[in-house]
Amino acid sequence: MEAQLLQRVQMLFQQNRFPEAKEMLEQHLAKEPNSYFGRKALMMCTLRLGENEKSRALCETLLTQYPEDVSIMKHSIEIDIDDKYLDKADSKIKMLKELAHLDHEVFTLEAHVKLAQNNYDRALEATKRALEIEANSMEALNLKIMIENILGKENSKDDIAHALELNPENASTIANHAMHFLHANKPKEALERAREALSKDPNNELAQYVMGEAMKSQFLLYRLFFKYNKFMAKLTANGSWTFLIGAYIVYRIILKAAESFPFLYPLSYLILAFFIFSWIAEPLFNLYLYTNKFGRLLLSKKQKSMSIYVGSSLAVALLSLSLYFVFKETNLLNLAVVGGLMAIPLGTFLIPTKKENVNKLKYFTIGILVCGILASVGFGFLMLVFLLGIFVYQWVINGIMIKEGARVID
Repeated sequence: MEAQLLQRVQMLFQQNRFPEAKEMLEQHLAKEPNSYFGRKALMMCTLRLGENEKSRALCETLLTQYPEDVSIMKHSIEIDIDDKYLDKADSKIKMLKELAHLDHEVFTLEAHVKLAQNNYDRALEATKRALEIEANSMEALNLKIMIENILGKENSKDDIAHALELNPENASTIANHAMHFLHANKPKEALERAREALSKDPNNELAQYVMGEAMKSQFLLYRLFFKYNKFMAKLTANGSWTFLIGAYIVYRIILKAAESFPFLYPLSYLILAFFIFSWIAEPLFNLYLYTNKFGRLLLSKKQKSMSIYVGSSLAVALLSLSLYFVFKETNLLNLAVVGGLMAIPLGTFLIPTKKENVNKLKYFTIGILVCGILASVGFGFLMLVFLLGIFVYQWVINGIMIKEGARVID
């Protein structure tokens, strides 16, 4: 009976029909509450459905009863990775290595952890170890391709060809192929491959990401922004700070030099516009996706919110500026400035992954917004406080994003 159930559940897993598998397993466990297979399969199923608390509870119970079961330990690492408990996952992987459990799955899990920690070099090394043990591991191979795409390594093309030869229908491989096209500045080809990947696995996160980026990359400005992000992703924390502080110093030098050589003013304005655009590009182009019936399906709740906030902020700026030219009221000009600059915090304060950082930026954004509104309704002296707040905010969020997302090398 259980063998038949195993076969049916495995088939449902392969078809990504996890809700049906969950229902079947729960019915089985209602009759056989101590079923090892049933609880283990339900643990895996609830993890795929995003029910991490239930999955963790099942996993901890099984680990207590079967402490030497390596497969359960591996699933507990998967849950830790999904919950962003990366240090805990790392410790469990080290434990498995000490116990000489050095199969390809352990190194693949290590690659997942190191990738989540932005330690691309260690992640790549782990995928290579996994592939030395199991040359045809699709998961390890696709992880290797993903990291090579991030680092811009040329051999990713060969690895993609090899992965497609092993399994041309694999959604993750097709999504990686789409990402390769995206990095090669071929958004149309990337879009086509991302669609194909999603037709095979609608929940493939990489394919969803590539499709969104490919749709936005139809615009030249966004392609430039994508290249900038690609460059920044390769920098360590020190490299990021060196680049940002260096760029700011260059901007100040050009601005000062423009006092004697006015032809430099356009260059200083261009640099300033670039940095402002680098903050609002993502939510602004997400607003474009939000207006597309297919594009909005690719956006998270946070991305939708920030795109609406930025769109509203810029709409206020444009409307206020238009009214200023009609009525010549200074408060309207102040409101236009506030609306335009508020797009920076409104389009970024939800980006951090840590809740405490989101809360910190949320309160900072509210404070800046209050100062801006008061400055626009008669308290003009607060405009300086508002501008200073915007300036400081950019350095604060830079610090947060560099700490959370900069490349790690050890």
